[in-house]
Amino acid sequence: MATITIDPTKVRPLLGSITRQFVMAEASQCGRWAYVDASGQLNETDAEEAATSEGTVVLIVAGSKQTSTGIVASGETVTAVLFGPVAMPGAALDPTTDYYLADTTSTVDGLMADAAGTVTRRCGRALESEVFFVNPDIAEASSS
Repeated sequence: MATITIDPTKVRPLLGSITRQFVMAEASQCGRWAYVDASGQLNETDAEEAATSEGTVVLIVAGSKQTSTGIVASGETVTAVLFGPVAMPGAALDPTTDYYLADTTSTVDGLMADAAGTVTRRCGRALESEVFFVNPDIAEASSS
């Protein structure tokens, strides 16, 4: 399984994407995947744990006060894509591949990969090498 590198300063929703604002429950970064917790706030996903891979998952694309490196703080309002196209310049995506939430890699949560993690949760597919279509499975995540 290879994790996908997304430049947090370049990820952007495209026309036709469905976005919504959320408040972050923890610090994160644009281009990371997050789940909506019981309080309605976002936490980064981790495909090693079903609890962080089930329910509504979204892709963070902008922060109200994000830093120049795309970092968003705990308590910050962010814009996240629930469904639709997202620009990911430099990501080198493969339109024939499904992408999944990734297991944590050296303490980094919220990543996606070209293969399922411990818990299988598909998050979408590329439309072209630098455009991803957010389309998470609505079924419960399953453990492998």
